[in-house]
Amino acid sequence: MSESFASQPISVGAFRALTIVSTGGPLALVALYVPGIVGNNDHAILVALLAIAAFVPALLVWLGYSRSVVGPGGLYAFVEAAAGRTIARVQAALWITSYFLYLVYTTTYIAYDILPPVFPGLMGYRPLLQVLTALVVIAIALLPIHHSLKLIAGLAAAELLLVVVVVAATVKSGAQFTSSTSIGSTTTAAANVSVLFICAGLPIFLGGEVRGGSAAVRRGLWAGWAIAAVAAGVALVPMSHLPPNILAAAVPGSALAKSIGWSGAAGAVGIGVAAAVVGVMLAEYYALTRLIHALGRWELRRISIWLAAVFLVGTALALIQPERIYED
Repeated sequence: MSESFASQPISVGAFRALTIVSTGGPLALVALYVPGIVGNNDHAILVALLAIAAFVPALLVWLGYSRSVVGPGGLYAFVEAAAGRTIARVQAALWITSYFLYLVYTTTYIAYDILPPVFPGLMGYRPLLQVLTALVVIAIALLPIHHSLKLIAGLAAAELLLVVVVVAATVKSGAQFTSSTSIGSTTTAAANVSVLFICAGLPIFLGGEVRGGSAAVRRGLWAGWAIAAVAAGVALVPMSHLPPNILAAAVPGSALAKSIGWSGAAGAVGIGVAAAVVGVMLAEYYALTRLIHALGRWELRRISIWLAAVFLVGTALALIQPERIYED
């Protein structure tokens, strides 16, 4: 364990909660992303099984390297162990770029594409929402890690509870299959769903901070991913029964709850989806700070503060053309 992390070890439970939140998070998968991918697919059970199975090889690679490589380098350290420092640094540069861009454009996504469709009264406040989203991420990320992970553990529990609400709403709606789909489209949908699990690797960058070392990291990573993936897979099946107008909604889970008269649940799901996306942003933020620390050994707190400043500048620049930045 790196000395800069030794004073505040993370419990395996907190690490598992971070993995749950990073894997989608599960509510965002169920209520936001997956419905549009799966559509009205009558092979939904196969989609769920294939999506989970397709990701297992990547997870096994991570678990294998975690036996001997545990530290702030995370996936960068895995690449270094496998292919050498030069290739690892190229990969690290790509990760730093993509992680930072994710932070910036996702503030716009939350402020323009998630919250206003659920709460139309917010349409006129979208720039403010964008800035507030960035400030919320920064405020939580700059807390001592054991405090921020308590919030993330609460978010993980809330997401799983709201997944149950979405499934219950689907059952109540009495939706029926209305189409027949080919095996080709089924495997494509499964592959696209499986890709959504990729952020489950972000907690590995905090591996050097976990109490119990390698065994705890591997246990938390496997269990956290399995909980989130199975929750999404189980919910995917009834969600695929929904009519096209619900599947095409900006936030399908919220639109579903509203369609059956559950207005309170619709609002809760909308807020929960936004929070789920913020949870992934936090995982990206943590991964980015640890990766930079591993590359240069700069003090972690200083990296976090500098990243906050650059993130705010990026968010301000995104306000120039917010409608385009997510697509661009």
